[in-house]
Amino acid sequence: MKRIAGLTFLTVFCALSAGCATKMTVMAGLSENIKEYYSIYPSVEIDIAAVTEDEAEDLKKLNADAYFAVGNPARESLMPYTFLFSAEQTAPQTMKYNVPQWDKWLEKDPKKIAVLANMPRKTEENGKGGKDPRIMIVDMSSGFMHHKKLFVEAKPGSVVRLSNEPTDPEVRRKENEKLRKEKEEKAAREKKEARKKAAREKREAEKNATKDRRAAQKKLGEEKKAADRKALEDKRAAERKAARQRRAAEKQRISKE
Repeated sequence: MKRIAGLTFLTVFCALSAGCATKMTVMAGLSENIKEYYSIYPSVEIDIAAVTEDEAEDLKKLNADAYFAVGNPARESLMPYTFLFSAEQTAPQTMKYNVPQWDKWLEKDPKKIAVLANMPRKTEENGKGGKDPRIMIVDMSSGFMHHKKLFVEAKPGSVVRLSNEPTDPEVRRKENEKLRKEKEEKAAREKKEARKKAAREKREAEKNATKDRRAAQKKLGEEKKAADRKALEDKRAAERKAARQRRAAEKQRISKE
């Protein structure tokens, strides 16, 4: 009984979901390092299409250059939704779940989402065979039944899936530039303050050194004066003693006579 109920629920669910394929929102953006790699923001096309298993296998055999070739029937047959990025358009873009393409895609009971990026390959990838990193095939059952959102990002020579919404690399670049300038300005202020502090400490040290020198000179002068006074007093005491001795001797001489 439970099995029948489960099958009934699945049948109804699939019917409501057009063959178990679920319309979803796709959000695409550019990576932060894409401008750094290409020196400019390159013109980037990103195609999104819900595809069947067979179509996914055919796409895996292609490379992005062949797929985006003018008049390629394979591209036209997919009826893709295309994002266009450039130096003037760097902000993330969104393909909502209610775009007309979904109605056509769901007619063929798609199982995969194809994401294809038209951009230059990385220099080190030129001439290499194998899978083209500019083409990504995602299984529609890999979390979409619950989340119904796919986030992708064009990186230098590749397209990748993100766990969070992409952001505008130009905004991030400006924010990073602002942070860099603020950091440099802070460092300059700290360096200036350090120089001022060092100058203050130097002046204070020189002032203290002058004060100590003057104190030492004053002490030395006072000690010299005290020594001079004592020497003078000793001299006078010696002269008075000598005078007393002369008078006593003179007195003794006179008494003898």
